[in-house]
Amino acid sequence: MRNLLDIINSRITGPGLAFAVLFCGMFLIIYLKPFILLHPIVSFRALFSKDKSNEQTGMTPLGAMLVALAGTLGVGNIAGVASAIYIGGAGAIFWMWLSALAAMPIKYAEIVLAVRHRRHQTDGVSFRGGAHFYISDLGRTGVAKRISAIAAALFSIFCVAASLTIGSAVQSNAVAVSLGKLTNMSPLLCGILLAIPTFAAISGGMKRISALCVRLIPAMSLVYIAMSLYVIIVNHQLLGEVFSLIFSSAFDFDAARGGIFGFIMSRALSVGVTRGIVSNEAGCGTAPMAHANANVDYPARQGLWGIVEVAIDTLVICTMTALVVLCAQRRGVIPTGDGMRDALDSFGQFIPHADLPICAAIIVFVFCTLICWFYYGSESISYLTNNRCPKHIYPIVFTLCCVLGALYGSVVWSLADLSVSLMTIVNLAAILASLPEIKRETDRFFKKDKTSGK
Repeated sequence: MRNLLDIINSRITGPGLAFAVLFCGMFLIIYLKPFILLHPIVSFRALFSKDKSNEQTGMTPLGAMLVALAGTLGVGNIAGVASAIYIGGAGAIFWMWLSALAAMPIKYAEIVLAVRHRRHQTDGVSFRGGAHFYISDLGRTGVAKRISAIAAALFSIFCVAASLTIGSAVQSNAVAVSLGKLTNMSPLLCGILLAIPTFAAISGGMKRISALCVRLIPAMSLVYIAMSLYVIIVNHQLLGEVFSLIFSSAFDFDAARGGIFGFIMSRALSVGVTRGIVSNEAGCGTAPMAHANANVDYPARQGLWGIVEVAIDTLVICTMTALVVLCAQRRGVIPTGDGMRDALDSFGQFIPHADLPICAAIIVFVFCTLICWFYYGSESISYLTNNRCPKHIYPIVFTLCCVLGALYGSVVWSLADLSVSLMTIVNLAAILASLPEIKRETDRFFKKDKTSGK
């Protein structure tokens, strides 16, 4: 099973996703123009200016971004980066950076669409939104409407699959590995202890999820960044060698493949881009479900927060993990292929008893990721069933996957890569089909600000 999934990921979906993300991101940059560079002051001020929309509805723009960030900060930033280096070499980090630059306009675009096509909840004070809504709205009549409905249903199915793999099983497996290394706790017990508070948290709905994420994520992110900075500063003399290795390995393609085929099939590229998307989730259509709850007057304003989200997730935290792992390898730490163990060993090389704070950071990141991905999966199920699915079934299945993931982690990453790749390809197609709408919203926001003199 795992061998078949690895073949599909390495030969089909991995290279396909790498090409799709890079092409879509670069095309959006050209089509929309680098508006942040053209309007830097407007863009920065827009992040913190007060909206004129009804303050009684939705969440604050920053709060919505933190919820989305909670869903992205997790195993992908730690174990995912370490395993990407093991599989694709140091060059995978270069492609992770490039995927982040391509991901920024993609994240912006999907958030703009999500806010544009969101629906009011029956309570009148909150929203529902996400890729399944703007995909289904693409076709207005006839065949186009049926195709859009099928595409939205496929996206929702892939999202549910991703929520049970990357959103549940992968996360609990990382906790089981880190706690097992620290305390020799059995994986089954780890899974159960993680599943119980997760079930309690997800039963409280979006309001409880957002409250937890806004409190936990900033604090633990600062702890993780501080530890990473310490390791990087201690090993500052190795940074030149590490960066040289990253750039040289990134273009070490098999000469026999040649040309563009060698570029697309490069293991470093496909793994780097895939794990970059697993980390920042740009293009896969999940984060827009959180951003759609934002209380904003212009969709483009919330889209700018999506760019900030990608920068924090990939360009800051993933890069720090990568530098720690590569510095540790320069100091003699031998990678094992288990991303979580490799990350823990790397920090432990430079910080005595680093396992405890890193394990704590992992648990907090994982917990927030679990509850956010539950929300994404439940929203997809609600869309598929038109809110007719019994409310207790999916929480039980989700927490069961949390327990099973702690026990059986060997095939989980392969399933996660496949499900994320499929939902991303469907979502990117919808974004490209919505380019005129995205352009209109972007122009409407920046021209408004320019003419108003704000």
